Amino acid sequence: MINAIPAILAGLAGWFGGLAAPVGLAKFFWREATNRPQRWWLHLIAGPVICAVELGCVQFIVWSAHDNGDGPPGLGFLIAPLFAVTAGTLSVYYLFLTIRIVMCSVIAMKLMREQRGFE
Repeated sequence: MINAIPAILAGLAGWFGGLAAPVGLAKFFWREATNRPQRWWLHLIAGPVICAVELGCVQFIVWSAHDNGDGPPGLGFLIAPLFAVTAGTLSVYYLFLTIRIVMCSVIAMKLMREQRGFE
């Protein structure tokens, strides 16, 4: 039992990290890239970075369970919430980014029309 404690702790860290990391990283990328125009590229790498961190957390869980894929599938229900949180976070992130781009475009078009009217 003493030898299993590091594996249990790694699995718990992977599971809680997998639940918290996507939302935390999305908030970080949004805050850093939205108000600074020169950092627009952060929106491009947000998805791959969030997915890579999530995959690392899942690897912690697989390592802690000593699952090599030969036995019966037992980690599906444990890993499913992590992927659901990641998919939901990425969907909401890019939905809000699309809404922001459309709103900025509408505002820019409105300003251009107003400037033409004053010429």
